[in-house]
Amino acid sequence: MEARTLNAEVRERRGKGGARQARRLGLIPAVCYARGKESVALCVSPHDLEKAVATPWGMNTVLSLHVKNNGSSSTRTVLLHDFQAHPVSKEFLHADFREVDPTTPTRVDVAIAVVGRAVGQNEGGILHQVVRRVPVVCLPADIPAKIEVDISALGIGDGIKAEDLKPPAKVKIVMDPKQTVVHVVAPEEEKVAEAEVAAPAEGEAAVAGAVPGAPGAAPGAAPGAAPAAGAAKGAPGAAPAAGAAKPAAGGKEKK
Repeated sequence: MEARTLNAEVRERRGKGGARQARRLGLIPAVCYARGKESVALCVSPHDLEKAVATPWGMNTVLSLHVKNNGSSSTRTVLLHDFQAHPVSKEFLHADFREVDPTTPTRVDVAIAVVGRAVGQNEGGILHQVVRRVPVVCLPADIPAKIEVDISALGIGDGIKAEDLKPPAKVKIVMDPKQTVVHVVAPEEEKVAEAEVAAPAEGEAAVAGAVPGAPGAAPGAAPGAAPAAGAAKGAPGAAPAAGAAKPAAGGKEKK
């Protein structure tokens, strides 16, 4: 992978004041972190950053960060470690960079790309991709854009584990080798799993504040059941409840 160039400037003011000043200039605040060094507050163009990482590698794109500081400049090899984006426009609002050594292996998460259609799917099975990104260790220039896994031979009940993945020669996967990455399950197993999630456990308490009769609400009293202890008596002069027994003919109501 060839590094993409991104320009940045040192941000003299930190905190909210410096961030607001950067945004007034059409830039976004950023920070560059490096092991054993102090972090550097920067500002970069959100549009330039978007173009720089618009590659098959995405956040794993190696960036050559050209930093200007009061007339001087320096270059750092970095990865986009984290970012904040606008919830609607998806534009970058803040970026964190992690400096890496081009000659030292680094750890990143790489996407898993499922290829083909499993035999078990044609037989009615359901494909479950358990892991979508795997951690790997390699030199920055050797970071793969993705790791493909061919599922075409999988029948119902078959799966592929981390130890079955085939990364490029210079890339090492660092996760439990027995971890299931993708598998095909029978439709019955899928329905049972959904039912276990949807059905409340036996004896589960009623939801507080639930509408009577709604799922999770406490059931009403059984017909003919005695009123609960401490239940309020009917108000004087109140009409008898529907279906209540009337006084016997000629009899009097007890006071």
